[in-house]
Amino acid sequence: MHSARRGAHTTAAGSARRGAHAAAGGYDDSFGRQIIDPRSRLAVPSSDTSMTHSANWAELLTRMRAAAPPGDAQTYLEAVYGPNARPGAVAMLDVVYPWAAGASALLSDVALPPRCASGHAPYLGRVKHAPRQTAWLPSRRRSGAPPRAIRSHAWAEVTHCGGGKFEGEYVCKSRHGCLQNSTWFYAARGSGIWINVGRTVAFASHQHAAQQLLNLSSGCRGTGPTHFYSRLECNAELPVLLHAAQRQGYDSVQFVQHCNLRCMQCSHEIALLGPRGLDACPAGVVFRRGARAQLPCRCVSSAALSSEAGQCSSCAEWSEHPGLARWLAS
Repeated sequence: MHSARRGAHTTAAGSARRGAHAAAGGYDDSFGRQIIDPRSRLAVPSSDTSMTHSANWAELLTRMRAAAPPGDAQTYLEAVYGPNARPGAVAMLDVVYPWAAGASALLSDVALPPRCASGHAPYLGRVKHAPRQTAWLPSRRRSGAPPRAIRSHAWAEVTHCGGGKFEGEYVCKSRHGCLQNSTWFYAARGSGIWINVGRTVAFASHQHAAQQLLNLSSGCRGTGPTHFYSRLECNAELPVLLHAAQRQGYDSVQFVQHCNLRCMQCSHEIALLGPRGLDACPAGVVFRRGARAQLPCRCVSSAALSSEAGQCSSCAEWSEHPGLARWLAS
């Protein structure tokens, strides 16, 4: 994406660009560090009371497991990534497809809503904008190590489901202007689907971005009966701060520690600025697949991968792989 723009970022401009990152409170390319706002990790409930239909989740998990061909961990990795999959990649996974070949070797006790997982057990029902047909692993960052942002122009494994509130045309009420279109992703190692982040800037959270890009020293304001959550999400400020980032020449914005998930988990969000993300396969977004984003991906809207808000991105080539095809064809 934006190949001409990538070419324009020469080594001579590197130091100035790195300084701009640091000044914005975002990702510092020179040291690979993420500047974390200590106030970004706000308390959230330990369970999501909107996900109380455990029987429905149990039925979904049973059907996915029944669709998964047998195999071991390497079978699973090769189903998702192809023959170049590295065995050590299992330790780095954020997300697992319970319906893929060999998934049973990676999934034992899977927590179903509203129960929270213990230790590093996978769980379903992460958040309404993530695919329901995926098992997520709890964060490995509880030791306090800061999460790492994705470098500019790098490829990132992601999930994307259409239908987000800020992904279509938004009614702007700010005199500073709003970004009308964006496409939101969760960074997700193990998804097997990749996007390029272009020139990017990263923040700890929505609150942190609002403080830095909009000079809001007290962070976002909360409104309405869901005052706490609207303040956590920065619903009123998000289109404005994304517009500010785009005006500064960024292609994407990252929020590496946005803690709004079930069971007090945090997510790494990526917002591409410009593409309209209401659909599973937004126009203007290039998807790749494989262990290192080395293979083409013809994005399709998959009925086998869906969230509460809409259908999710998938690669048409997956339907030809015996380790993935059974569920995708169901």
